[in-house]
Amino acid sequence: MDTRLHLSLAAALLLLAGCNPQPTANQASANTQAPADAVANAQAGAATAEPIHLTEKTAVIDFDYKIPARAAAAPALRDHLLADAETGKQAAIRDQAQYAKELPPDAPAHPYGLEKSWSVVGETGQLLSLVAAGYVYTGGAHGSDTFEALVWDKTADRAVPFDALFTDKAEALATIRKPFCDALNKERAKRRGGELGTTDDWSTRCPDFADHITLAFAKPVNGSFSRIGVYIPADIAGAHAEGSYTYDIFIPKEMIPLIAPEWRASFPGG
Repeated sequence: MDTRLHLSLAAALLLLAGCNPQPTANQASANTQAPADAVANAQAGAATAEPIHLTEKTAVIDFDYKIPARAAAAPALRDHLLADAETGKQAAIRDQAQYAKELPPDAPAHPYGLEKSWSVVGETGQLLSLVAAGYVYTGGAHGSDTFEALVWDKTADRAVPFDALFTDKAEALATIRKPFCDALNKERAKRRGGELGTTDDWSTRCPDFADHITLAFAKPVNGSFSRIGVYIPADIAGAHAEGSYTYDIFIPKEMIPLIAPEWRASFPGG
């Protein structure tokens, strides 16, 4: 088994874990009042860490998982992502064993593929916003692109569910429905030579947000998120050959009142 675990500067990471206790209430308040300073300090800490790259390639699994330096520098977040990597890998190994067991005796059993590469798309004094671009192969004709978002509360050292960012998620998403669909159609037109197709074609409809769509707050300006990154896997908004669609849209002012009060400081006008 060819297994490599790249955990460079492990000693430095352990030192970071010991030197970053939970902030006091005054410190948390300072982070909210001076988000630019908090972000600068966090980024300086990331400079002392290195990315983590986990790989395993066997007859059973082709596994590749990447954690950026910014996340590796935060011990609780690093551990959260390492646990996610191990959980995903073990699930893929179990699923591949079942798949191989059910194959005809003369059929080849292909290894399952699992890739996930995290990147930071935005950071405020309160929150760190990450997106993972991935790939999953489960023995079919081809694999599938995947996307996943993670919002991390830097003070409480915990993940924040996307729903928890809003007082009313459905109403909040309704404020971006039109720009979401309009921007998608512009991207479609670019890939289709200016033609979108007929209105009754599934590939021209605007997909529901629940249809494997990933949204992530991104691109802070003056300490506040300014945009929403949109990530749509292949086969959801068009033919497989068109690939994935990724773009961003501005956060509309109508959404701001629907942000939960505890996170309002990370958004315009907060």
